[in-house]
Amino acid sequence: QATFEIKKKAKAFYQNGDYSEAIRQFELLDENDFPLKYFYEGISLLAINEPEAAVAKLQEFAKNTDSREFKEEVKWYLALAFLRMDNQEEFIKLAEELASKEDDRAKALLQKVK
Repeated sequence: QATFEIKKKAKAFYQNGDYSEAIRQFELLDENDFPLKYFYEGISLLAINEPEAAVAKLQEFAKNTDSREFKEEVKWYLALAFLRMDNQEEFIKLAEELASKEDDRAKALLQKVK
């Protein structure tokens, strides 16, 4: 019951753009109870301009998920984090990989950056 309430609060904070509070709530959850925990934490960290921490959470999520859909989304957010960190090499590698799979977001961002 408590896990459900925390998850509900965390998602509400996330959806309302209160990423700092969302992160605090997501950190209270166990990964086994909420497998998307690291995914949402990573995006929230990116939103509050903590790209290094975002990369760590997103990579942790990618390591433990089999979902093809989420793997592509993780690559997108990792690419954005690397771009924020001025890591052009990692950004271009991921963005080109996504663009090769017809990801229009990645194609557009690559054109702006190159």
